[in-house]
Amino acid sequence: MYKTLTVASIIAASLLLIITIILIYFNWGEKIKTPILSLFVIWTGTSFVTIFLMLKETRQEENFASYLIIDKRTLVPANTWQMDRHGIDYSEVQKHKINPRNGDIIHPFDEPKDEKTSIEFNSKLLLYELYREIYALQYEQQGMKVDNNGFEYQLRKPFPQIELVKIPFKSYEKDVKDNPFITSEVEKYWIEQQPLLLPKGTFVSLNTKTNDKGKQEYSLLIKKNYFFSLEINVHPCIISDALPKNQVIIPEMRPYCKTYIYPITLKATFDRLTAGNINTEKYKDWVKDMFESIKSKFGDSLSD
Repeated sequence: MYKTLTVASIIAASLLLIITIILIYFNWGEKIKTPILSLFVIWTGTSFVTIFLMLKETRQEENFASYLIIDKRTLVPANTWQMDRHGIDYSEVQKHKINPRNGDIIHPFDEPKDEKTSIEFNSKLLLYELYREIYALQYEQQGMKVDNNGFEYQLRKPFPQIELVKIPFKSYEKDVKDNPFITSEVEKYWIEQQPLLLPKGTFVSLNTKTNDKGKQEYSLLIKKNYFFSLEINVHPCIISDALPKNQVIIPEMRPYCKTYIYPITLKATFDRLTAGNINTEKYKDWVKDMFESIKSKFGDSLSD
């Protein structure tokens, strides 16, 4: 029914336009020029206002808390002997100290010396892990499968299919230089082998800002001009001596561990200018599924 009405409306509008052009052609002169031009301006203005009012900027947002178990002696993630649900432990720090190109030991960052530098260090590490999760999810979005002894299975339900292209690391390296994990030799080596996948024309950058209480917040920004802007925020942490009940920690380590609890915000804004574009709904679904996957992996509860 809708299709029939649409076709009928297009045909009727086309006939009216043809008849109007014929009338203008046979009667063109000073008497008709001024009112026709005035009507054209009014029609253009009315059309613009109508379309503009139909388009709305939309937003998506997810909020959750994520924890890191910190060794009080080293001020970096503890070696708990068992990966937590994020996969963030002492090994995540150590892997950046070995150059994959030649096996040499390198020092890509300064180790934290006190609580202030520890909070900054681990905030950047967590933001890096969120960046890596976005990276991994885009390859899974392509429907990649694993062959296990002849049995193929899907790693995860694929995201809504959108066109993704390889984003060369050099195109955004200078915009992420403040994070020593994203720009480490280890990360650069692997990202050169398999570049980040994002919609064409997308930009990646980092932002650090100081909140009203004088504490720093760290953000990862992913933006496609005129379409969307994504912001992954790691807010200042809360430090607690209480340890998560669902985290396995060997008894000898417990006295040396504390918990950094980070509030995380995932925000997406979709531009009003392209609100009616056919790709916008695909981007919304893509972001929604990506945010849900990140929250599922990094969202924690101390009481579980």
